[in-house]
Amino acid sequence: QARPTTIPEKKTSPLSPPGSVSIARYNAICTACHLCVSACPSRVLVPSVFSFGLSGMMQPQMDFDAGHCNYDCTVCSNICPSGAILPLTVEKKRLIQVGVAKFIKENCVVYTDNTNCGACSEHCPTKAVHMVPYLNAAGRKLVIPEVDANICVGCGGCEHACPTKPFRAIYVDGNIEHKTARKPKEKKMEKDTADDFPF
Repeated sequence: QARPTTIPEKKTSPLSPPGSVSIARYNAICTACHLCVSACPSRVLVPSVFSFGLSGMMQPQMDFDAGHCNYDCTVCSNICPSGAILPLTVEKKRLIQVGVAKFIKENCVVYTDNTNCGACSEHCPTKAVHMVPYLNAAGRKLVIPEVDANICVGCGGCEHACPTKPFRAIYVDGNIEHKTARKPKEKKMEKDTADDFPF
């Protein structure tokens, strides 16, 4: 059990689903029918209360306590009847940046408990969150998260997986207008030919 964290997350904007383009557009079109909420396989979409203001009450928002947005999922974009969430292909959705991960080192168990973790990095589909060498105060070699904001899509895999409470060491801050993330580089697997047969 990690120590209770003390530094609050500084979220400046709620997160609207991929395909909603911007919070202003989404708020103007969404009817709060909740078809996307009931269809979401990871349960990341939940009805908002006041996150979008009084006029956006009950419009679905992304809540990473509940789940995270699956990298290859486009269910909400294909079920929305009002056009508040536009239809997306998987390829297009993978580059939509709904928000960006932010790291608070002082909340991370690597820093507070002097132990390796890496849950955030393991759940990042683009490897925007990756582990880098870290030497703690006692001289112990550990690894700690680092965020490449350019390839982060704001899926919330890192925030959902982070074990720290009450404040996460890594969280996603929403983009008021969705942006385009840079496509992550694919690492090529080197072929192991040591055990290949000669025929």
